[in-house]
Amino acid sequence: MKPIFIPKQEADDVDRLINLYGRHLPDLYEALQSIVNNVELTKKPALPLLLCPINDGKDWKGADLRIMVFGRETNNWNNPGKKYFNFNLKDSTDVLAEIEALQEIYNAYFNFGDGKTSRFNQRGPERFISKLQSTIPGKRIEYLWNNICKIGVGNPDGSGKCCGLTPKYIYDIEIANFNVVKDEIEILKPDVVIFMTGRELGNVGDRYITHHLGDVNFTQIDPALPFLHRVEIPGIRYAVRIAQHPSRSSNQDLDIIYASIIDDMKRYNII
Repeated sequence: MKPIFIPKQEADDVDRLINLYGRHLPDLYEALQSIVNNVELTKKPALPLLLCPINDGKDWKGADLRIMVFGRETNNWNNPGKKYFNFNLKDSTDVLAEIEALQEIYNAYFNFGDGKTSRFNQRGPERFISKLQSTIPGKRIEYLWNNICKIGVGNPDGSGKCCGLTPKYIYDIEIANFNVVKDEIEILKPDVVIFMTGRELGNVGDRYITHHLGDVNFTQIDPALPFLHRVEIPGIRYAVRIAQHPSRSSNQDLDIIYASIIDDMKRYNII
């Protein structure tokens, strides 16, 4: 029998995130356990990516411009040697403890670890934010890293050998049991959303974005940059999709892409 999650009293956005994850985690874990235990399915799920805004969300809340940056999926998100799924969740206390453990992985990696020095973040959001900050030097910018696919592939032993797209049998479970991206956006209310999801997801109508956010409109920003589209998302001031992974782009190409986005943000009075 799955544990019944008892929501905590909500004092801030961090509490609202915890309650969001708590409502979904028991069903998600029950569904994923069958994959973990199935010897015929060689690719196993990584842990779900749970957001943990630094300083209890105070820095995010107080920023002049809040940006949520989406990568694709979080492969090998298993904190090697320390953490895999706890499928023995008996009650709400266990669920809260699991959420805390998962958020601490994010906290240790992105907020206080070397996550921002990864190739993706250095060439992606860090490089973009640096150029954006030089355009609005008097404004404080905060960004959160997220992934549009919340469950990647990961070996239970944390060996870190998994890569590529999440298999359909894992992704289908995410959509059915952990479709939380839209809620995360509604809770945290970013001013700007940037999808840095790479070429593999490719065409306008990207299934990952539409699966999580519903039907959204894509508009090409610059004919010279066919992989760059403005995305119209209800409640979001500005969103853009870059279907070219920052890790596979030259510095010159990145500077052109980011300059085009900044110019477009000016046209829409975002900055």
